[in-house]
Parts: sequence; structure tokens; C-alpha cells
Amino acid sequence: MDPFVLPVLGILGLLVFLAFLPRLCGMRYIPHQKVGVIEKLWSAKGSLQEGRILALNGEAGARSRLCRNGSSWLAAARTASRVRP
Repeated sequence: MDPFVLPVLGILGLLVFLAFLPRLCGMRYIPHQKVGVIEKLWSAKGSLQEGRILALNGEAGARSRLCRNGSSWLAAARTASRVRP
């Protein structure tokens, strides 16, 4: 094997990792003229009670907070953002 192949593959792997690092850390980008709806995926307080639409007390479910356009930092493992028009 060529001695330059392994370093080149290592550098390419590092670049791919660095490209996805902000997403892994919780950074989300919301395009202009759109809004991001924050949804908590899991919580120690459980999920929403039947008949409720928004999670106001820290439960899992759609939160009452919206993300405006631009970059937003969220807890990556606990939240999801859905982009809406």
C-alpha cells in the first residue's frame, strides 16, 4: 500500500468528523422565513398528559418555545427541532 494513502484517509476522516461536530453538539440552523419548533424527546418528568398539546412543565413533547432563523444550540440527545414555514 502507498505510504501516503493512510495519512490522506486520516485527514479526510478528520474533516468529515469536524463537518458533523456542530450537529453532534446540538447546533441547528433554521433558514430565513422559517421557524423551528422544539420538541423534547425524553424527560425524567415523563411525557404529556392526555389532552395537552404543549409541554409547559418540563415534560417530553412539543415545547412552547420557538427558534427563530439563524443558528440555535439545543441539547442534542434530548431535543429535536422541526423546521416549519
